[in-house]
Amino acid sequence: WLESPLWSSTGGYLLFSDVKWENENGETTGKIWKFDYANGVTTFIEGAGLVGPGAAPENLAQWAEAGPNGLVWGWAGETELLFAQHGKKRIAKVNVADVSQGSVSSESVVVVADTFNGSALNSPNDMTMVNGTLLFTDPPYGLQMRGDAGLDPAYGRMTQPRTGVYAITESGGQPQLVLENVHRPNGIAVSSANHLFVANTDFDAPAVSVFNSVSGSLTEFGSMPAHMTNMTHRIDSAFRPAASGFPPLTDGLTSYEGIVFAAGPGGIYVLDGTTGEKLGLLRVDDLVSNSAVGGGYLWITANQRLLRIKLRDSTPGSSFFSGPIDVVADVGDAPFAWLESPLWSSTGGYLLFSDVKWENENGETTGKIWKFDYANGVTTFIEGAGLVGPGAAPENLAQWAEAGPNGLVWGWAGETELLFAQHGKKRIAKVNVADVSQGSVSSESVVVVADTFNGSALNSPNDMTMVNGTLLFTDPPYGLQMRGDAGLDPAYGRMTQPRTGVYAITESGGQPQLVLENVHRPNGIAVSSANHLFVANTDFDAPAVSVFNSVSGSLTEFGSMPAHMTNMTHRIDSAFRPAASGFPPLTDGLTSYEGIVFAAGPGGIYVLDGTTGEKLGLLRVDDLVSNSAVGGGYLWITANQRLLRIKLRDSTPGSSFFSGPIDVVADVGDAPFAWLESPLW
Repeated sequence: WLESPLWSSTGGYLLFSDVKWENENGETTGKIWKFDYANGVTTFIEGAGLVGPGAAPENLAQWAEAGPNGLVWGWAGETELLFAQHGKKRIAKVNVADVSQGSVSSESVVVVADTFNGSALNSPNDMTMVNGTLLFTDPPYGLQMRGDAGLDPAYGRMTQPRTGVYAITESGGQPQLVLENVHRPNGIAVSSANHLFVANTDFDAPAVSVFNSVSGSLTEFGSMPAHMTNMTHRIDSAFRPAASGFPPLTDGLTSYEGIVFAAGPGGIYVLDGTTGEKLGLLRVDDLVSNSAVGGGYLWITANQRLLRIKLRDSTPGSSFFSGPIDVVADVGDAPFAWLESPLWSSTGGYLLFSDVKWENENGETTGKIWKFDYANGVTTFIEGAGLVGPGAAPENLAQWAEAGPNGLVWGWAGETELLFAQHGKKRIAKVNVADVSQGSVSSESVVVVADTFNGSALNSPNDMTMVNGTLLFTDPPYGLQMRGDAGLDPAYGRMTQPRTGVYAITESGGQPQLVLENVHRPNGIAVSSANHLFVANTDFDAPAVSVFNSVSGSLTEFGSMPAHMTNMTHRIDSAFRPAASGFPPLTDGLTSYEGIVFAAGPGGIYVLDGTTGEKLGLLRVDDLVSNSAVGGGYLWITANQRLLRIKLRDSTPGSSFFSGPIDVVADVGDAPFAWLESPLW
């Protein structure tokens, strides 16, 4: 059970506690873990709930969580670690330099606080250090025993007559009682507005209480909360069945730049640091214990997982997501090769997406259109979708690197009619959804929408968008790549058109019209709500998105030169994802949504202003990202061999602090975590 992440800005590593980690005797002596990019997860202090002077509890085998909980840097800064020890009912201190090979000598451990008014503390839980004042909560949660039903039995084991909040104002000082009886206290933070935030771990009424400081003091606050924020969300067990039955836990708090991050049921709540009002939610469908800011990320301990999400700068843009990114499906679920073009059916409640490089039993890249729905997961919609329909397959099909389907859009008849780009046939085809059965469609049911222009075959229609009855599509030669090609240049030598154009078809049964003569390496295409045409430029030396102004609002006439170009300046973080090392800076699919355009680019999904094309933010995805689509309240993302989704938020502010996604830094596959706490950077 992981807790209390704590970042070291000087050392570039993260510490986090494990309250329930068991030693070889099955006793929950706990552990403090360490994460750094060079070594991953390692042991920092084993048995950290009991290290130092004093005997272990006689009935240690019965303790449910005798390990360490809250972590903070001490009065001497990052050379000194303070940690709450449930098993010893106290706060202890060590010099980081005295920790070696996962242990520290008993003599090196200093007791910071273990009594108040002559009686033992209950079990110090969470802490915060503000301008030299240490504040901590003292509930009895560390007094839980195996077999307890809920928290009430632990309250019967209290050694203090109160569940107080205490302060220690200097190194070597004694605890002062700051708040007499806070209702079921847990996490604690002081906002930049000098208000004290305390989490209330009440499973019937999870909340965060806000206490006003008296004259700016860190040791004197109003005895009653000035505000209480109820934690109204819950874990989505429909998407995460394993979380069914988890209690609505309110836990750690983290102050950051005018807001407070609160670990609560359903994720990380973003609270206003002055009023305590909820600004937004970063959704995490797991028990979330705590968080910490460091190294450009918000680090999150969630049950047996260590997560992180990139914090963004002060520019707007990432406020469309309430996170996290979910992996809906990957190669463990189906034999994906290269996924593209997600397309949501609002009437059917399902998602289609193409697989350009999927191979048949002969090893030919005939491709596939996949289907995802919540009842059945991933199933085949149309097998061999790059070649279905009239006309022969290419003679040299075995050499084609990606003969499958690419762009998908609903047709002129709406969601009963699917249009799809076929690389293997160098065309756009159409089928009625009702004609698709058991993963196939008859050749007679496939209608050719467009395969020539001016008497010559199209290159290989790639991406498409349907806007008010006008189909717009790009025609680069990327579908003409052969196995063994070095880069995209050889495919350009196989073009059957004298241009890489953008075309429009204005009605069902109509012929392609040339809209733009020569767009530089075109790929994804979208029309924003401001009626500007966005085209992705797949140039690995200069990845970008070009914006063309419409002439008098037309969907078939645009300025011949881009009015704006947005350079894709981010790259995949191969230091965090070594498998992505060497991936090209790919710019690909575009999606228009409520005044913005989502652009698949190097490093993730770029959020672009739909009027100016300027970058507003980045949703970080450390993989090759091909495309996205909005539907069912989510942004669906195809990324290499994975189908992802992230929840789109409503129009209230609050999630704009993140540029996503949440990364799983470590879980029980990396180390035997039990319940992690208190990350400290």
